[in-house]
Amino acid sequence: MASIQRDIIASTRTAYGIYLQTAKKLGLPFELVENTTLNEKFNVQAGVAPPPGILPNMRYLTIGNRGHKTVVAADGSHEPEPVLHFGDDAALYNHIPFVLRETNNDLPADQRRLYGLRVQEEHNGRNYYAYYLRRLEFDGVNVQLQRVTVNEDGTSTTVPFIPSSDVLNPTPPDISNTGTVLGSRSSTTASAVITIRLTAEDVSEIINAHQVRTGEQRTPVISEMGLCSGVDREVTGPSAGSSSFTYTETIACQVNVFIATNHAVAYSQDGIDFTLDVGGVEPLLGGDDAASATFLGS
Repeated sequence: MASIQRDIIASTRTAYGIYLQTAKKLGLPFELVENTTLNEKFNVQAGVAPPPGILPNMRYLTIGNRGHKTVVAADGSHEPEPVLHFGDDAALYNHIPFVLRETNNDLPADQRRLYGLRVQEEHNGRNYYAYYLRRLEFDGVNVQLQRVTVNEDGTSTTVPFIPSSDVLNPTPPDISNTGTVLGSRSSTTASAVITIRLTAEDVSEIINAHQVRTGEQRTPVISEMGLCSGVDREVTGPSAGSSSFTYTETIACQVNVFIATNHAVAYSQDGIDFTLDVGGVEPLLGGDDAASATFLGS
């Protein structure tokens, strides 16, 4: 399967993800803030908050195709450039559905459980159900402490960080009280690496949805993604005809992280792998890091 193009990834954490993270860390109630959910954008269970004591989890993905613009390079070629999000943005620039099925050919139950944000739409005089959210599976994913060292050539080396008993008996570092710290080549970080896999069937559904919505035979470019938090809830919705049924929908769905990428679906019809680090990747200066830091004299 094709891998994501790492050299053009850019990410932005949102205020809503940080709000959720803070509530979880402090054990405080989660309050749903108005005008922050994709439920409101798509009018799906809009304003429905989780029950008291239930906090959302970041286990969902949404995709779009306006996360890049084209710039003209010095040689006259057209090259993609990320369009970054602000931290208070609450949606992608242009969401595209994972699935678009005519109402008389909706997803069967075993496939529907993979998706959320089910929206009824009309295209070319026909009625469809669109699914704008995909549930993520994190089986086998572990949060790990790591030591990251930047090499002289700019590459990095990552090894597991195993705390010793010394960290329970810290001593003050010997750092100069004059000058400016330029930084260390190594740092300690917490990391959780996940792989989002879209199968050949998933890609086929995305292509079909794009072609129906645009009326063109071209295939889309996934140029923006959102990692979202939310809570699954059993709801009642319409099915083909006038009947209704119960299915699992996602409520309180908020984008926690925007990711700009550039993946041409046409070249990945056998499937796509997106590998992302969604842990707390902020560098944490440790004792060894301080010892190896460089100082600029005053």
